[in-house]
Amino acid sequence: MKTIYQCDGCGKEFSDWKVCSDHENEHIKIKSSQLIFKQEEVHPFRVDIVFSDGSIGNYTLFGNIIAPEEKDLDPALKKFAEIKAAQKESSPAIGSSQESQKEEPFTF
Repeated sequence: MKTIYQCDGCGKEFSDWKVCSDHENEHIKIKSSQLIFKQEEVHPFRVDIVFSDGSIGNYTLFGNIIAPEEKDLDPALKKFAEIKAAQKESSPAIGSSQESQKEEPFTF
């Protein structure tokens, strides 16, 4: 049996835990975030994120919010939910090969 370590950020695989850990720490992490709402709105229209390197990301809603009862009607969202559910079901035991853990790229 071969143990493989996988970066939680990008999915790259390593045979050495220390090398994998060092690689993971190179990825920028979210330090804090703030949700900005318009008056009377339930969903934020903007999210401000401060990253571990000090940079700030500003993400603004560009499109529509899909209601929970409508999300199953959108084929892209349905596919995304199916991929996530399959990944959860196929989680390997600790110390085993994580080949099945590779995340498939997803685009809308």
